[in-house]
Amino acid sequence: MYVYAKFLPDLIIDEKTLAAMVEEGRAHLSEFSRVPIGNIVETLGRTARLWEEDSPYFRRALDALSKEISFSPQMIRETLKMIPGLLSGECLLKRVTGEFGNPDILDRFVRRKSFDGKVRAFPIGVLFHVTAGNVFLGCIDSLLMGFLTKNVSIMKLSSRNQSFPFIFAESIPTDPPTHRPTDSPPSPRGAALDMVF
Repeated sequence: MYVYAKFLPDLIIDEKTLAAMVEEGRAHLSEFSRVPIGNIVETLGRTARLWEEDSPYFRRALDALSKEISFSPQMIRETLKMIPGLLSGECLLKRVTGEFGNPDILDRFVRRKSFDGKVRAFPIGVLFHVTAGNVFLGCIDSLLMGFLTKNVSIMKLSSRNQSFPFIFAESIPTDPPTHRPTDSPPSPRGAALDMVF
């Protein structure tokens, strides 16, 4: 298990442990909610470049998934090739714009014409994602919306897809985005993108 940037292979999940994980996630929520949407998009965009076809992360995932799931190597390869597009800034901003109308709504109050006032979107808090074993890319897609909406994510992995989410988590850059304001948290990963598996 990967919990808040720590690998805990022997952790047994019971009701008490899960409650503690949720409380820890809530403690990180304030920090993550201050990360500008631009920093999140930039960090995920940098992650996209690390998943280009035949990159080290791509090859590790291809090898691991070929051993864990019943998809053909060709199907796994074609699905992995979708990751850079899924994580591209253009795609991420389209998704946020489609959901909220204006990506800035995640950072500040913005005027909405239909309302004659200002509105802002705030995170719900700690999200719990349950992954399906037959759609390995689904876990990443679900997390993306959690990240983009500045929620802390906890993921229950499929028994058939144990490696891919860890490989993905490792690929998220930890260094700060280049246009980071001096008063913002250092990196989305440090705040919550690491708090996943």
